[in-house]
Amino acid sequence: EREKSGHGHLVEVPMLDAVISFATNSIAQFFRNGQTPSPYQRPAASQCFVLPCADGKLIAVHLSTPPKFWEALLEVIERPELAADARFASAGQRIKNYDALSEELGRSFSKKPQAEWTAALECLDVPFAPVNDFAAVVEDPQVKHLGTIIEMDHPRMGRVKGINSAVHYDRQREANRMAPPVLGEHNDDVLREAGFSGGDIKRLREGGALDP
Repeated sequence: EREKSGHGHLVEVPMLDAVISFATNSIAQFFRNGQTPSPYQRPAASQCFVLPCADGKLIAVHLSTPPKFWEALLEVIERPELAADARFASAGQRIKNYDALSEELGRSFSKKPQAEWTAALECLDVPFAPVNDFAAVVEDPQVKHLGTIIEMDHPRMGRVKGINSAVHYDRQREANRMAPPVLGEHNDDVLREAGFSGGDIKRLREGGALDP
């Protein structure tokens, strides 16, 4: 618009509007029946499960609605009898009995460590992802490849780690290697920008008061 007419537009994105826009499906259901959906309705409808493994780690499985994912999962966990269970005989029944199915899957996944389930699920093309703790995140090969974690020298705290900028320009990540300040480190700079004199800053630092 600026190029066409010489006048730009003011663009505003209130955070509340942005958050609500992520819940359009649930709010549409509310407008239809007047009921606020359960916080588990969305995971149930999309057949998402987070399951504990034998080593205490978690794995997320997303079956969606295609039968092939459900059938492949049963093969992975070696539980073909669940296909004949009336509670899980169709996608609709699996959604309706989400809690019961989650319990059944939990019993199976608790028998092997995460790494074994990862290999088996990947082999049969079941949508999944390991649930990482921060220790696993920082050691993730893709995180290392991207250079997400950076190290920098702090004037008082020595060598510290931080998170790099997530924005890439022309395939390059913007460098963000300024060490985090300690409490009050930039007080004098802020006060000078606000118009305080050197004498004023000295009196404030010593606990004195400024003249009215």
